[in-house]
Amino acid sequence: MKITRRQIRQVIKEAITTVSDKDFDRITMPGYKGSQPAPGSLPEADEFQNHILAIGLDQAGELVVQDVVDYQSQTKAPRPLEYDEILEIMRDMVDTGMLTDGYGDFFSVHPDYIQ
Repeated sequence: MKITRRQIRQVIKEAITTVSDKDFDRITMPGYKGSQPAPGSLPEADEFQNHILAIGLDQAGELVVQDVVDYQSQTKAPRPLEYDEILEIMRDMVDTGMLTDGYGDFFSVHPDYIQ
């Protein structure tokens, strides 16, 4: 197969055209390296986990997923998470040692996080 000069020029032109580091990060990694989340997007995971811990501490260290759902409706979150999404986050918190798992959707704040 023969490559024409026009095709070679096109390949060279594409190889030379670059994207700046800032644009590359913005395109490939939204939310990373200083780009701010869009208004109304979900809070950062750490912030949401802090809310969950605070809810648990307000209730003597024990909480269920519905407590977090109710908290979201009271605060009028821009995009409230669904029950299953919250349950998944809370199970991740068990894996990291922030919560202890009871049964079903019942959780307790780990004693290290109780003041």
